Amino acid sequence: MQKGIDFLEANPDVVAYYAPCQLWDEVNQQSIFEAFYVSEKKTFASDQHGKTELWNFLHARHVWPEHAIYRRDALDKILVNRGPAYWCFTDLANAINTGAVHFHDRPYYRNITAHPIGSCVKLGDQQCLIEFDSYRAGLEVLAYDLFEGVPLDPEIFGKINLMIRQFIWVRIEVAARILLSQGRHAEATQYQKRLAVTRSY
Repeated sequence: MQKGIDFLEANPDVVAYYAPCQLWDEVNQQSIFEAFYVSEKKTFASDQHGKTELWNFLHARHVWPEHAIYRRDALDKILVNRGPAYWCFTDLANAINTGAVHFHDRPYYRNITAHPIGSCVKLGDQQCLIEFDSYRAGLEVLAYDLFEGVPLDPEIFGKINLMIRQFIWVRIEVAARILLSQGRHAEATQYQKRLAVTRSY
């Protein structure tokens, strides 16, 4: 975490420092997975070019910007207007409308899933079974904020909507896998049917 704080202090134009979440096996002392793993560090300016780059980056790497260190003097502008839309996308929209945002390639946060005294259930595994509308709303609000005032022809507008659907499809696939692993085959089958139908248009 100190590296993130040092980065913000060295780059006063950056208001948010994002990094992956590492799933950690404390029993075997090893990383299981690093969410939104990126191979390079990337800073996005708060101008329209930076916002467009950010949108494409999120979708190309399926990034969930849930773990961040915020600059204190920007915090009141970032953590506002939270509602039914998934907060990590609306917070990101507020952040880049306030200043530049940075995505780092290494995690500063560990979610311990296996420990000698017991195992933990990852909250996101429960959320992704039911919160598809919240996720979609978050992406739609983010898209609106990133492209507000930019004239978009119907083709580009259609691509943005397709990218949002594709983002949600990946999450539904994850939900189906989790349900299958839990033996909840009827529920998993419903999600698989949903994917089959929505991907047909």
